[in-house]
Amino acid sequence: MRVGVFGGSFDPIHSTHIDIAVTAQSDLHLDHVLFVPAAMPPHKPNHILAENQDRVAMIQLAIGQNPFFQLSDIELKRKGPSYTVDTLRELQKRMPPYTELFLIMGEDSLRDFHTWHKADEIRNLATLVVARRKGINLSSMDDKRVCFLKNQPNDVASSQVREAIALGKPEAQAMVPDVVWDYIQTHGLYGSKSKA
Repeated sequence: MRVGVFGGSFDPIHSTHIDIAVTAQSDLHLDHVLFVPAAMPPHKPNHILAENQDRVAMIQLAIGQNPFFQLSDIELKRKGPSYTVDTLRELQKRMPPYTELFLIMGEDSLRDFHTWHKADEIRNLATLVVARRKGINLSSMDDKRVCFLKNQPNDVASSQVREAIALGKPEAQAMVPDVVWDYIQTHGLYGSKSKA
């Protein structure tokens, strides 16, 4: 078994998240990609997240048509900060023997990876799978536990999506899957005007 683990706040999940997961699954022949929404992202201590049920609903809508994608609420059920090392340990216990874990992240996360809780142990538990980002180039790194995807570099972030929605910018709709856009509008998330 080869399992991708894609963590984040997913506040909201956007089209670049999906593109990265599709590329990772295809490039690395992953059996599954788990989307793992964080309950308390340790690197975003001051960010107030949308409600868990809203983030979960948006992820489920965004990934529902892809048979390789699954949602894991492992971090939402755990108390305290959502440390990746704890998630990988728990997943390893739950998975069949000889399962390989691949931790999917952006190049900006790799740049800051040395600040992560128990970073060395994370590297022992999973291969780091890195999506390229505009303005960052770490692909010359020589490390057998780091794999760079052949994705088109992108700089879309959930914070940009939230801001665009709040300001009513027309480009906001193109940043998220259509089903996620409909959910955001229906539920009045991120300052959008509710359809309800």
